[in-house]
Amino acid sequence: MAGVPGPRVIVGMDNSYGSLAALRFGVAEAARRGCELMLAHAVQGLVPHNSWPAERERARARMNANLYQSLGGPPPGLRICYAILEYIEPGPGLAGLATPNDLLVVGKRPSRRHLWWRPGTDTYCARHAPCPVVVVPPPALLDLVRTARRRRDLRRSLDQLTVTT
Repeated sequence: MAGVPGPRVIVGMDNSYGSLAALRFGVAEAARRGCELMLAHAVQGLVPHNSWPAERERARARMNANLYQSLGGPPPGLRICYAILEYIEPGPGLAGLATPNDLLVVGKRPSRRHLWWRPGTDTYCARHAPCPVVVVPPPALLDLVRTARRRRDLRRSLDQLTVTT
């Protein structure tokens, strides 16, 4: 098949803690497989046609900032490309971008009971992507902060959290 690109690791980015964890996993997996890493970001909403080049540059700058935040910069020896998906929901955009040779890595959506009827990007990709999908949960510390009602509960939870190195 001439039109199908080689194997890639595609990471969906949306500036959340879950996507930073997905980025770390995706970089490690791309280095392990020796394949290209593609960072994908979906730009939604109404953007005037003449401002799309500036919006693309902002999205690429955000993805580079995420690389520096989570890893301290792009890893040496890893080929990185960018995909900015325009006018599309993230789930269908990522699933449409992937081919059967790829690995799609997305962050897990935090549980929100008021959005139970609308599947998140992670659920959509797991159901519709033509390739294997890895859903990376957010850091455990973030769950502790979200669920702690008072400082005392947070302090108690932090004391119970074991750090593995």
